[in-house]
Amino acid sequence: MSKLKGFTLIEILIVLVIISIISGIFFLNANEIFVRLSSEAKLINLQENIYFLLSLARKESVDTQPIKIEYKNHKIRVFKDTNLDGIPDSSIITEIKVPDNIEIIFNGISVTEINDMYAIDGIFTKYIGNYKFDLSYQNCEFKVKDSRSQKIIKIINSLPVTE
Repeated sequence: MSKLKGFTLIEILIVLVIISIISGIFFLNANEIFVRLSSEAKLINLQENIYFLLSLARKESVDTQPIKIEYKNHKIRVFKDTNLDGIPDSSIITEIKVPDNIEIIFNGISVTEINDMYAIDGIFTKYIGNYKFDLSYQNCEFKVKDSRSQKIIKIINSLPVTE
């Protein structure tokens, strides 16, 4: 009688267990990579939007003065504010929404509002009241941060740059 060639049930089960373990490890790592890349993409997008917003405010302040940059209620807005009352003179030039899970850190301090930043003649300034300005915002730093990473936008000599 000839002996049949093939795999035993035990051998097939061992191979299936090994494949299951390897695929389980792969899918766990793939999910973490997907979450990390998704989070990183959102931060990069926000970083680019803030950079664009600051660049636009600087450009508009040369043509139309002054331009206020305001962060409040998870929104960053840019608008013309000639009388310096914090209220848009006309429509808002642009606005971006900051997701609730993103923290804004301005000059090393976590903030929920920024109400004193203006661009005048292409220079970022801090409004100190009574139609007086301080030049301390010519060099400052925004960080956008979530639980995994952070992105930085700097203003160096009133020029926005990203890192």
